[in-house]
Amino acid sequence: MADLTDDDLRALGRMVVACSLVEGICRPVLSSLMGLHDDVAEVAFAERSHSWVLDALAATVTLRVDDPPLQREWMDWITRAKDVNRRRNGIVHAQWLTGGNASGLIASVRLTRRGRRQVPTLHLSDRSALTAVAHDANNLTTQLHGLMVRTPGVLAGSQQQAPTPARTSTEGEADTVGAPGMVVLGRIEPPDPKA
Repeated sequence: MADLTDDDLRALGRMVVACSLVEGICRPVLSSLMGLHDDVAEVAFAERSHSWVLDALAATVTLRVDDPPLQREWMDWITRAKDVNRRRNGIVHAQWLTGGNASGLIASVRLTRRGRRQVPTLHLSDRSALTAVAHDANNLTTQLHGLMVRTPGVLAGSQQQAPTPARTSTEGEADTVGAPGMVVLGRIEPPDPKA
């Protein structure tokens, strides 16, 4: 096992958690922008990498976001998310060798692309490299929530909906009109008839 200190491992764990928050929200945002129900999206995006999801999100934003400044913000966000994902992959998939030595540097072997090949390379970094990725991932999550709120169709309430006409129920019949539904990301789903 690599000779990493508890502080090194805490920083690594913080980075993994922060990046997983970004990855976890991108799929539902993509399915919402594409107008897919969650069960269909689950099948459509099964086994897809985070990189694939970010590429699909970029293509979908180009088609679905009409406001040019908002579209540019989305594309800037996607570019930063790809950079964080690349840095995260380099760290998570590294073979960690040493940490906590007198110099404070952590040694790892990472695969680096050289032309068409990936070759193992020695990296020396300090704990701040791990915390920087975590910090950038946390900023991405905050910025993504702001984009979601300002993009029509991503979150419930981001588009005006026509009021539902009032109706009274007859005896033995449930009144489904005006009944509260579930908010599933960008859509208001009908209420569960069993509830």
